[in-house]
Amino acid sequence: MDLSDPKSISRLLDNPSTSVEIVHALLRRERFTVEQIKRISGNKKWIQNYKLRLALVCNGKTPRYIALRFVKDLYAHDLCIVNRNMRLHPAIRELAEHFLKLRMTSMNAGDRISLAKIASGAVLRIFLKDNDLRVIRAAMGNFRLREAEVERFANEKGLTEQMYGLLLENTKWGNCQGVLKGLAINPSVGYATRRRVFEKLLMNNLIPLIRSPLLDSNHRKLARFILRDRIRRLSAEDQFIMATSHSKELLIELLAVTENEEVMLRVLNNERLNSNDVLTFLNQPLSKQVMDAIWGHERWNDHEPIQALLKRKRKTGKETTGDDPAKIEDKSES
Repeated sequence: MDLSDPKSISRLLDNPSTSVEIVHALLRRERFTVEQIKRISGNKKWIQNYKLRLALVCNGKTPRYIALRFVKDLYAHDLCIVNRNMRLHPAIRELAEHFLKLRMTSMNAGDRISLAKIASGAVLRIFLKDNDLRVIRAAMGNFRLREAEVERFANEKGLTEQMYGLLLENTKWGNCQGVLKGLAINPSVGYATRRRVFEKLLMNNLIPLIRSPLLDSNHRKLARFILRDRIRRLSAEDQFIMATSHSKELLIELLAVTENEEVMLRVLNNERLNSNDVLTFLNQPLSKQVMDAIWGHERWNDHEPIQALLKRKRKTGKETTGDDPAKIEDKSES
């Protein structure tokens, strides 16, 4: 029999001995025309078979009104498959999503974990907010989960510390800078978790947090401490290279912590720094070595406001190179 010939397939449907398995196999291969699909959906014997009803819903040639009729009968697992099938009409996928959401309220944890691994779109986002951490972990491991959806989750307020912690522990999303930036400014994230976030951020992403109005003073100090500590741990060669940076903020932080005179001179020679930057920098607590470097530098030794400010700072005799996180009070929990 030539299965590419509509007449041959029509004779197959007319044959009373044709089994439902054969019809199901041909449906999955989309061998039937629209009229033939209508005939199949009207066969009371064949339509009692669950696999055939599922094949009708998933067949792109099935008229919409027929597919919609059978969606409500599908199991949750198959509703997930229908919901993510982009070949189907949006109305069919939306109805599958609707019934799936209704059934989620009565599912046990095991079923939700299984579905979280294969779900997509809005359904997957619901699993991300599940009360069971095992379900959230399964959802985060779903390869269909997109970065934009995870970033929305990272910016979600009112979640538990354990939920944010799962995101940090995930091997893929826990190192994604877009996700980490969302967690860094999320007001619901606690001090301990936020510190872990700061430690994973790149330097260029840490710098804006030092002056971010979205963070309180404790968290801004913590961001500065971690940035300066990371700069301090760099080799002299890496600090020397960093001294050519185009980022004023990075240059100022480098100047504040480096103990290498060559690095200091290179930063002070960087044309990105102007007198206003140096004056702003001098308003911070600085070490005597840094103040001496600015005092004797040829670009600034004739600049009256800078020299006057240096004289006042020298009289105070206060020196420091950064904030100690042990002295930063955690007010995020209050």
